[in-house]
Amino acid sequence: VEFGVAWGRLRAEPMLKLFTGVRLADTLGAEITFAQVQGAFSGSDLWHLALVSEPWSDHRLSPFASVGFGRFRNVPNASLVQAQTVNSNIGHAGVGLRWHLSERFVARLDWSLYAAFVSEQRTLEYRATTLGISFFF
Repeated sequence: VEFGVAWGRLRAEPMLKLFTGVRLADTLGAEITFAQVQGAFSGSDLWHLALVSEPWSDHRLSPFASVGFGRFRNVPNASLVQAQTVNSNIGHAGVGLRWHLSERFVARLDWSLYAAFVSEQRTLEYRATTLGISFFF
């Protein structure tokens, strides 16, 4: 079981995320992430569940890829005229690099693409880059 925290940017706005994951096999894991973004014009919350593939999990520097789904909620500031709250499903895809600092601690850099399915005709894309640290046991 792994627990971690990361800080980064989602569309140039500060993003903070908490994640936890579990290994299903040597190169496959499952992960759940909760994130919050506090922007100048809106605030966003999201969570997603993902499958994570880490083909070289036994190396000190180990790339990984993830794909999953979740929920996204964006609430604009009340001062904005005709701004609408977005509450939708999201698809998630990501790539990253894990650096094993010690036996139990890992530094992690990842890039994610989120697709928010707002309606049948409209999809919003969000890109995020984060840097974090995690520990496992």
